[in-house]
Order: sequence, then structure tokens, then C-alpha cells
Amino acid sequence: MRKALREYAKSHNLRDPQTKIITQVIEQAMGGDTAAQKLLMERLVPPRKAVMPSVEFDVPKGAGPLDFATSVMDAVSGGKIPADVGSNLIAATANMMKIAEVMELQRRIEKLEGEQCLPPISSIG
Repeated sequence: MRKALREYAKSHNLRDPQTKIITQVIEQAMGGDTAAQKLLMERLVPPRKAVMPSVEFDVPKGAGPLDFATSVMDAVSGGKIPADVGSNLIAATANMMKIAEVMELQRRIEKLEGEQCLPPISSIG
């Protein structure tokens, strides 16, 4: 254990006071101190992050956002995908639509500015 600690301290460029503290926490954990054990476990084996599962369901070819959302809802109601996954898919689609809307508005504004010889909106501010 001490060899592993020395290697850890060396690889993380720890100075002597830090090494002493780490050593003390390890010794307390090995002596049965549950708080020290918990601290070490949280640092050495962090909790796994939730990952959305891969899902498969039918979507009509060339489906627009509404058709896609309908397909998602059909898959949720048919038990093919979990409700939280369906909700995330629809939220992601809505966010993509907002991005597309902003890009379209920007394109239209730039076109109008070009027609009226106004300074670009990006130069204002």
C-alpha cells in the first residue's frame, strides 16, 4: 500500500504535507473509519454517470419534425422505448428546430440588410 501511495504521490507531483494527509486518510480507512473509507471510495471509484440507452423504432423515411415526434410517441405508447428516452428525443428535436429557426431568421435579416444597404446586424452593438 505504501509503495502505491508513493507512486501516486510521485505521479501527481504531491508535496510532503499532501502525501502525509493522503497517508493518514488511507490509514484511517484501513483502521475502520467509515468516513475515510467513503471519501476514498468516492475518489477512487466515482459513481457511474447515467447513459441514455440506444433505442430503435420506426420512423417514416423523410419524416419532418412532427412525423418524427409522432413516431416517438407511438414507440413510447407501444412500449418500444422508455418514456424518458422519448421525452429526451422530442426535446432534442425541439431544440434543433429552434436552432434552424434562428438560422433562418438570420438568413432573412441578412438578405433584407443586403437589399436595403444597411450595416450587417452583427456589426451593431
